[in-house]
Amino acid sequence: MKRIILFTLLTVTIVKSSEKTSDYYRELSDNIRLFFDVMMTFNENYVDTADIEKMMNEGIRAMLSTTDPYTVLLRDRELDHFNELSTGTYGGLGIFLGTSGPEKTLTVISPMDDTPASRAGLRAGDQIIFIDGKSTSGMTVRDASTHLRGEKGSRVNLKINRIGSERPLDFNLVRENINVRNIPYSELMDDGIGYIKLTQFTATSYSDFVRHFEKLISEGASSMIVDLRFNPGGLLDSAVRLTSGFLPRGSLVVFTRGRGETIDNEYTTYMTPLDTEIPLVVLINGSSASASEIFAGALQDHDRAVIIGEQTFGKGLVQQLFDVGNHDRRNLKMTVRRYYTPSGRQIQKDIIEDDKNLKAEKDTVFFNTLINKRKVASEMGVIPDIEIKSRRTPEYIQYLRMNNHFTDFLYHFTELNQDREYDGEVDDRILNEFREYLDNIGSGYRTRGEYLSDSLLKYFDDNGYDDEIVQHVRSAAGLMKQRVHELFDKHTEDIRTELQKDFSVFKWGSEERYRISNRTDNVIIRAAEILRDNKRYRKILGY
Repeated sequence: MKRIILFTLLTVTIVKSSEKTSDYYRELSDNIRLFFDVMMTFNENYVDTADIEKMMNEGIRAMLSTTDPYTVLLRDRELDHFNELSTGTYGGLGIFLGTSGPEKTLTVISPMDDTPASRAGLRAGDQIIFIDGKSTSGMTVRDASTHLRGEKGSRVNLKINRIGSERPLDFNLVRENINVRNIPYSELMDDGIGYIKLTQFTATSYSDFVRHFEKLISEGASSMIVDLRFNPGGLLDSAVRLTSGFLPRGSLVVFTRGRGETIDNEYTTYMTPLDTEIPLVVLINGSSASASEIFAGALQDHDRAVIIGEQTFGKGLVQQLFDVGNHDRRNLKMTVRRYYTPSGRQIQKDIIEDDKNLKAEKDTVFFNTLINKRKVASEMGVIPDIEIKSRRTPEYIQYLRMNNHFTDFLYHFTELNQDREYDGEVDDRILNEFREYLDNIGSGYRTRGEYLSDSLLKYFDDNGYDDEIVQHVRSAAGLMKQRVHELFDKHTEDIRTELQKDFSVFKWGSEERYRISNRTDNVIIRAAEILRDNKRYRKILGY
């Protein structure tokens, strides 16, 4: 009797499942037919000739936008980024680019070592005015990078303006495979604290990391800071390999789930670790995503590292590339699974619609770390063990940086002082010359209060307010303009530091920017304090 009941239930379940599947594919077929009918009817009857490719691309984009932000149809140049991650190289010249001058001229910030650019003699400060005969006027750094990159062995001609040169210089360069700089900077800090900045997870990230790690250990590092701030992620295998460096072989790093709740893939450490004991701090922020979250989340779940900084981005979706199309082959990047940390928490930040149709986070679900059972939140990215917001750059300094005033002054000063050797410090003479430079060109900086007072004065004028009220606003506006001149004195040390960054990069290369910034980075300073106090470090991890 029990067997008959069980068989009956099983038969009903299969029938219902079959009916559900049949309904799904019937609905899919009907909607595809509807889409085709609309397109054909439009093509045959619309008053103008339709741009079919444009319509289809827009239709596909709109269709995919109802899923998640990472499921998209890729263009060729977007696919190049995936190839760069997979190989750790790209075809190019090896130049860090920026802009300079009021015209925002394309400028070499510094050439990379042992690349076509450095071997040909390109220098920091060289302004690129033509690429293969095409003027760079109005060209963005991104656009220029597209022109400078290309197949290994292909040629590119650059016309350069150089400080001290009477006429433009011609450079005929051959592109080579340039290794992606996964680690732009590492250093041994005081008290044996090593620091490694990792910017992305590519095919070569692990080998690059091992080289820097072992160098720091040989120099006397006894603890380590791994900085993943602004690291958008990259390859899953790269994250698993790097995690393998700090956990015993066979430790769970991450697992995935697709449709339904069953685990379809588990990824464990599979190599001999670099060091399972060295005190470790990982720095994260809101721009740390994907592979960065896998690495930080795994070490947090295994109570292996103290995580410091700000909540991560919360991107825990797995994408896969699918070839689509017949004649014009394209790539559909589609989300197929979700990532989960070893404790079982979901990395993807989950968002729901509340009653007011506004985005709101769901109630927090907690899991426990694997060894010391510390609470860790799910569906919120990775929340640090110690939350520290990075020191915010003053608005005035941000304005000067965004409008290129520091870099423009560097080239202005260098052109006027070609015989002067920069010694690594920005003295009061340079500072005062920068003040005069801003006064001469007019920095254009205006406070929000000035914009508000201008709006009020226009409103009062349009609506006939009496002179007494208008005069009070004019008086306040005058005071605010006077305060702008005082901002230079208020932020003198920040200005000195920003100038020092640009002068040092110009003199010694791009790594100097990190060295100078790290001196005053409040998050790095806090991380170092924790590593110096082993008792406190272990207490944070629950030991």
